[in-house]
Amino acid sequence: MSQPPNEESQPAGNSPAQSQANLNQLVAHSLGLAVENAVAAQQQGFILQQAATTIGIAQLYSNTQGSAADQNLLKTLEQIQKVAETFKDQGSSQGNP
Repeated sequence: MSQPPNEESQPAGNSPAQSQANLNQLVAHSLGLAVENAVAAQQQGFILQQAATTIGIAQLYSNTQGSAADQNLLKTLEQIQKVAETFKDQGSSQGNP
């Protein structure tokens, strides 16, 4: 017959305190990764906003003359308006004002 395990034969890390410590460390690490991912996504959003602004300013300062420049600017403004309306429509369909 086998004997019941005693304290000397218990595997390491089997105590409740050590289990709780491992769980706390796992949760802290997971939260840290979540914060890193959120910051990276926010930075990417800022980069996209800055790129869009830069493109808009470059078009405003473009060297084209006369009606070609006006048509290009009007086309860009119409595209921006369509995108804004799409976002507005999506927000109203989800119950946002």
